[in-house]
Amino acid sequence: THPTQFTLRLLTLASLGPMMVLPSFAQSSPYFYGGVGAGRAGVMIEEMDITNEQVPLGVRSDSIARDDRDTTYKIFGGYQFNRNVAIEAGYFNLGKFSWDSTTVPAGNLHGQVQFQGMNLDLVGTAPITERFSMLGRVGAAWTRTRGEYTATGAAGPVLNPTPSDRAVNLKLGAGLQYDFAPGFIMR
Repeated sequence: THPTQFTLRLLTLASLGPMMVLPSFAQSSPYFYGGVGAGRAGVMIEEMDITNEQVPLGVRSDSIARDDRDTTYKIFGGYQFNRNVAIEAGYFNLGKFSWDSTTVPAGNLHGQVQFQGMNLDLVGTAPITERFSMLGRVGAAWTRTRGEYTATGAAGPVLNPTPSDRAVNLKLGAGLQYDFAPGFIMR
């Protein structure tokens, strides 16, 4: 079983909230910049399906407790070619989520999944005013999903205790940016 078969749906793929961008030079010439972002993510985990895939035949889930929210973060850096075009790379961690399933006959399955990855984007900026701009981005995101399962009682043994999956996907985005001061931008 691969984590992509978990049928996990990120409700907030990267609610990475405001991201601080710290350019190293004045905006009138090309410059390098870096920044950080943080926020909350939530998932809808189809625990019942996963439990049924991981436990022996004849064992079924009776109740499930879940932890489906976590803190996310991103670090990134880029090169601003001109006021309108930049290239940006980053690392992101979308959190770790877990659940415990009580089974009939008596047993327990504990599962957790973690999402992380890297991205490379072409970023376009369209100024609206001197300090306020729209952003658009297109790029690629490499993601890694890792799962861990342990079982006790009738729920054991776990059929695949450490599934993992990697994928490269198209990344599209849009947003807003405000230049508070030279060297301090919020997205």
